[in-house]
Amino acid sequence: MTNELTEAAITVEGLTKRYGELVAVDDLSFSVRPGSVTGFLGPNGAGKTTALKAIVGIARPTAGRALIDGTPVEAARPDAGRLGVYIEPTGAHPGRSARNHLRSLAALADLPADRIDEVLESVGLEEAAGLRVGTYSTGMRQRLGLASALLGDPDILVLDEPLNGLDPQGIRWVRTFLRERVADGRTVLLSSHVLTEAAQTVDDVVVINRGRLVFEGAMTDLTRLGGSRVLVRTPTPERLAAVARDAGGRVELQAGRVLIEGMDATQVGELAHRERVLLQELASDDASLEQVFFSLTEEVEAA
Repeated sequence: MTNELTEAAITVEGLTKRYGELVAVDDLSFSVRPGSVTGFLGPNGAGKTTALKAIVGIARPTAGRALIDGTPVEAARPDAGRLGVYIEPTGAHPGRSARNHLRSLAALADLPADRIDEVLESVGLEEAAGLRVGTYSTGMRQRLGLASALLGDPDILVLDEPLNGLDPQGIRWVRTFLRERVADGRTVLLSSHVLTEAAQTVDDVVVINRGRLVFEGAMTDLTRLGGSRVLVRTPTPERLAAVARDAGGRVELQAGRVLIEGMDATQVGELAHRERVLLQELASDDASLEQVFFSLTEEVEAA
């Protein structure tokens, strides 16, 4: 058990958080691999923010625990170089400049002052650093929150909805930034409701609904839950349909195309080559992240 805990950057065990009769997080357990971006997904009201607050020690859980690098979060000494956190709001006074806000945070964490300009530059706020935070757009506030989390250059980042309010260019910047950190061996846990963007950013995914875990695994495993589908165009659709059925595929003939379920594009291509069936078009049509996500959460609600 000890080895499993130390191998995970973050381990969550039976985490529960109640507010009176309301169960916001219900016996939640999962782990986050080091050197990965893990997406923490769920519909609004699923308990994502509450869970993240308990995981990083901002909120005390009713039951269960979270461990950072194998150490219970409540027992760990605050270390900005180990764990960086951004959970809305930024906490910056609207009348203060971004630079002064970060200066205060750096002093509290006993971090060098020259780190402030480094993080401002890394998040693209160097030219707006002297402006009052109250004049910032939502996207600029998101960048400031990320800068706050980065002050200690932490090994682990926990981010709550870092893509909110960002334009497409900003979203692309965040994706590139996070992937570069992971390439350096860092770890990121982020919540998001921007599912299409999550599909391009994360390696692993944890899906919760009504505070309960409904899926944990690789992003590729999540999309596969919808099943493999291949769309094919061929001058001999009946011939391809027959051999695909013989190979165990489920086949539907459409106008000018053949839809094959239960086989991936490589399998269909190899089958057509072996059976000498000419292919004019071959394309995968796997279920989207949104389709699988809504299927998972709807099943939980129906239960």
